[in-house]
Amino acid sequence: MIQAIPRASAQEAPAGAAQPRRPGPDRALAAAATVLVLIGLVAIYTASPSTTMRPMPFADDPSTTLSTTHFLERHVVWLVIGILGGSILFGLPARVLQRFSVLGFMGTLALLAAVALLGAQINGSARWALASGSVQPSELAKLATVIYLADWLAGRGTEIRQWSRGLLPYSMLIGTVCGLIIVQGHFSTSLLILAVAAAMLYVADADVWQMARAGLIAGLVLVVFVATARYRVERIQSFLDPTADPLGAGYQMLYVGQAMTGTGWFGTGLAQGHVKYAFPYGTAHTDTVFAVIAEETGVAGALLVIALFGLLGWRGYRAAAGAVDRFDRLVAVGLTTWLIAQATIHIGVSTAVVPPTGVTLPFISYGGSSLVTCLWAMGLLLGIARRADPVRAVAYGTLDLRWRNGRARLSRAHRARRAGRAG
Repeated sequence: MIQAIPRASAQEAPAGAAQPRRPGPDRALAAAATVLVLIGLVAIYTASPSTTMRPMPFADDPSTTLSTTHFLERHVVWLVIGILGGSILFGLPARVLQRFSVLGFMGTLALLAAVALLGAQINGSARWALASGSVQPSELAKLATVIYLADWLAGRGTEIRQWSRGLLPYSMLIGTVCGLIIVQGHFSTSLLILAVAAAMLYVADADVWQMARAGLIAGLVLVVFVATARYRVERIQSFLDPTADPLGAGYQMLYVGQAMTGTGWFGTGLAQGHVKYAFPYGTAHTDTVFAVIAEETGVAGALLVIALFGLLGWRGYRAAAGAVDRFDRLVAVGLTTWLIAQATIHIGVSTAVVPPTGVTLPFISYGGSSLVTCLWAMGLLLGIARRADPVRAVAYGTLDLRWRNGRARLSRAHRARRAGRAG
C-alpha cells in the first residue's frame, strides 16, 4: 500500500526553508477534457443535420422534423449539469465517497432492476423516457460501480488473494451488475464494466492465476450470451463480411469504412461531410461521431482526438500513481480505464475494426447520461490528482503494487533503473 510521505511541520522546518505547497489541479488533465468537450459541441452541430433533416420515425406524425440546433441545445443543458456535478465531486473528500458508496451502489442496482422491468425500449435498449429524451441507468452504473468496488477492494487487503473471501464475492458483485445491464440490451456496457473491474482487481494485488481462471469462465458465459441472441450473431457476421448484407446488417460497417478513407489530412471541411447522411437514424452524432469527425477534419482531426484521449489516460494513471491512499488509487485506475476503454471501443467501431456496439465517445457524443457521468468522473479524477503526492506522481510514475514475493509489478529493466537511482 502506498503510504503518504511525512512532511515536516512549520515549527520543525529549518529557518528560511520553503514550505510545501498543496498541489493544484492537473491542468493537462483538465485541458484534455475541456478540448474534447469543445470538439464534441462542434461535432454534434455538424453531424446533427443527418438526423434533424429526416422525418422522425418514432413521432406521432412521421413527417415531423427537428430544428438544426435541437441536439446541440439539449447537449448544452446536459453539459451544464455535468460540469456542476463534476465541480461538486472535485472538492468532495474521499471519506465522503466511501461513506456513501454502498448506498449509491445499492441504489444503482435497484434502478437497473426497475428499468429492466418498467423501462421503455428505445433503439433496442431499456431506459427511462423523460422529457422527450432518455436516461440510461447503465451509464450511472459505471460510476457507482467504480466507487463501490474501490471501497470494497480497499478494505480487503491480502484477503483479495483468497478465493472464498476475495475473488468469489467480487465476481458475484460484478455478475449481478453485468447481468442486469445485459437484460436491458447493453451488452457492450457490461463488457466495459467487466474490463474496468478486472483492471481494478489487478491493481488491488489479486492473484493473477485466479483472475485468469475467472476470466476464462466469464468468457465462456459471454460467448453463450452472444450465441443465444440472434442480433448479436448478425452483428458479428456483418463485421466479418459486411458485403453479405449491404442493405441490412452490413450497412453501417460499409459506410463507416467510406467515412474513414479518402479524406486526406484535413478532410472535407466542417459540415461538408456526406457519409453521415447514410448512417442509420440518430447514430451520426452518437454511435459513430468519430467517423464524422474523421471525414470532416481528416487524419489531423482524428489524430488530435486520439492524442487527447492518450493525454487523458496518461494523466489519469499518473494521478493513480501519486494517490496517497488505496481508495483514491483504485478509483483513479477505474475511472481512467473506463474512459479510455470506452473511447477505444467507439473509435474501433468508427474505424470498422470492431463490430457495432452502440458505445458513445466520452465527452464528445451526444447523450445526456453519457456526458453527465463522464464529466462527474472527470471531477473525481481531477480531485484525486489534486490530492496526489507530487513526489510519487512523476512523469513515468508506476503504481506501488506488490507481487507475491513483495516486489513491485514492474519490468526487470524498470526495477533496475529504480534501483540505480536509489543507489
